[in-house]
Amino acid sequence: MEYTAEDLISYKLQRSGLLVAKPKFDRNGADLLAFMNVDEGTKFCRIQCKGRSLLNSNSSNVEVLKSYVTDAFILLLFINDGNEQSTNLFCFFSNDIKNKWKLKAFKNRSKDFYRLSFSKTTINNVNKRGNLQEYYLTDQKIENIKNIIKHSDTKKEFKIVFDLMKNQNDLIKWINRSKLCHSFRCNCATHSGVIVPLIPIDVVPLIPEQSVPPKPELLCHKTKM
Repeated sequence: MEYTAEDLISYKLQRSGLLVAKPKFDRNGADLLAFMNVDEGTKFCRIQCKGRSLLNSNSSNVEVLKSYVTDAFILLLFINDGNEQSTNLFCFFSNDIKNKWKLKAFKNRSKDFYRLSFSKTTINNVNKRGNLQEYYLTDQKIENIKNIIKHSDTKKEFKIVFDLMKNQNDLIKWINRSKLCHSFRCNCATHSGVIVPLIPIDVVPLIPEQSVPPKPELLCHKTKM
């Protein structure tokens, strides 16, 4: 669903005259970058793409780390509810997320996130609480996105993007060091100190709330990521 959502969102934005780029670094918080033009001092916004299916369930939710939600952050959500007559594509700006989504707070503030829950029976029903009608990606929403780009804080947004790139580079360095090892002593409940083969590291994702890669002893094939 995430790739379907990303392709659909890219298509919609480009048809509206925006330039869309897909970063090749860890993309948490920056699945896409949207520009008005490309020249010296160009401005942009970060777009996170979410896709959810309600074909086999009545409800779902999306979450986004609080640290990602700055003025130039936009979350676009595609919901497949089986209705082929309409495209459920919703747009949430930073104020929508901060004011309308539920905040989950932790002692470690870097883990704080916002959550939006929704159901098949409410997303398009204006008479029911929790409907998402006001967030449809309309022409006016597109104009709002363009306005956000024009007034974005380029320095601040580049810092966020470069931080994401640094996290990815740290992960790559850790992967390269790990490839020097062929096995490790696993301390999970299943193996309890048994020497087991190191799993292919390139399948291990960078978890958003982690500032450093997980330790090797957590990466046995019994460990859920």
